[in-house]
Amino acid sequence: LPDGSHSVTTTPETTLNALQSALKLIRKNGLISVAMYWGHKAGKREREELLAYARLMDEKEYHCAYINMLNQSHCPPEILLITKKV
Repeated sequence: LPDGSHSVTTTPETTLNALQSALKLIRKNGLISVAMYWGHKAGKREREELLAYARLMDEKEYHCAYINMLNQSHCPPEILLITKKV
């Protein structure tokens, strides 16, 4: 986070566990939003694993969208959106 300690990071494992827990709770037409801060090594790995996971989600059950800022430098946050279809 801006002005935060770069030594404090989330991990792909804990973030994916949290996402899987959220997927169990989400209702039809519900939305999960994940902000991905990838300006450091741990964040890049986490983003890669989250996007890989989303690409493999069942397209009959979920819509997955990936949003990034095309005109911003310095690794701006990116967003992963997941909606449940059924």
